[in-house]
Amino acid sequence: MKKILLFLACSTLFIGCSKSDDNGEEIDPVFSQEYTPLKSFQDLESGRYSYAGNKIGDRKTGLITESTLCKKDDFIMIYKEATVALDSISYFNYRRAEDKDKDCEMIFEFPRILRNAKLKQAGIMASVITDDNKVLLTEEEKKENPGKEYKIVRKTHYSGDVEIGYQAGYLRIEDRLSDYSRTSKNEKVYLYFKKD
Repeated sequence: MKKILLFLACSTLFIGCSKSDDNGEEIDPVFSQEYTPLKSFQDLESGRYSYAGNKIGDRKTGLITESTLCKKDDFIMIYKEATVALDSISYFNYRRAEDKDKDCEMIFEFPRILRNAKLKQAGIMASVITDDNKVLLTEEEKKENPGKEYKIVRKTHYSGDVEIGYQAGYLRIEDRLSDYSRTSKNEKVYLYFKKD
């Protein structure tokens, strides 16, 4: 009788452990990897980086595939003064075109630009992110600027700290560049890019 009770207790324990193992969450293949904060702009290569995916809040990192319409066209350009200072990061962000003759179009009239970046500490840069827009000149302005039809007006989209570093072979930037609207003030969103 003791052997039967021992067998039943062990079987129950074994089944209970197996079921709890099956309910475990899948590991995020990107976000679970070690994150290395950027320590110096000298460690950041200038040039084009293709969009690879994003991480929104508690969701797993979503990486794009070649067939992902429009998002596969997204990229950033990193401009540097000499090798030390970061001049700017321009984000070329695409969506499905409203014009049926085109597949994709830029979301913003001009790329959204991260400017005036200063590395405050490892992985945290203070920056200003702006949108540029074409505005038609008034008749008075046209007289003052013969041959010009419009001017560029710059508006601040965001001013503050932005996280930047490397994770799983990607450049990871806290998303203040895209048109994504956070569901809460504290929601963390990251964009991942791969150097071309």
